[in-house]
Amino acid sequence: MRQRSLSVLREQIDSIDESILEFLNKRMKYSIEIAEEKRKLGKKIFAPEREKALLENLLNKAEGTEVTSKLIHEIWSRILKASREKQIKDNKDSVIK
Repeated sequence: MRQRSLSVLREQIDSIDESILEFLNKRMKYSIEIAEEKRKLGKKIFAPEREKALLENLLNKAEGTEVTSKLIHEIWSRILKASREKQIKDNKDSVIK
């Protein structure tokens, strides 16, 4: 089996990074919609039980992969925090309007 060149591998990583960015943007848009629904239903933005279940699900799916539990916690904790911050900001903006 022939080794792939460094430039080809980097191109593949770049493509994956672009996909990750695209999916993060989609995720944030859904998060904003969820915040709107929560506001209509009078629910709080922060749902610790939902976040805990999400992390447990991801940890289970990552078993046996190259993705460590530490990495999952670090990445998703930051994603969830950013989503909450955006939801809170948008909720405040909609109240002010």
